[in-house]
Amino acid sequence: MRTIKLATLALVALTAAAGAALAGPVPNPGFDKLKTLAGRWETTMSDGKRATVSYEVVSAGSALLERIGGDHHADMEMITVY
Repeated sequence: MRTIKLATLALVALTAAAGAALAGPVPNPGFDKLKTLAGRWETTMSDGKRATVSYEVVSAGSALLERIGGDHHADMEMITVY
């Protein structure tokens, strides 16, 4: 009898987890607003050097890739994933 109860409980838990996975991602208005930055941006800093940043929506829209570089970062760039 105890085995049947445990099996039933496991089945209920798996069904609930599968339903949550099929429901899709939870909307995130803040992240959706960040994704609108997609593109390449440039500016000239107060010391006259150029700085660039680019944003790319990746991973089927679930991540935002940020690359920062410019004249002051001639041999390197910084990458951040949100």
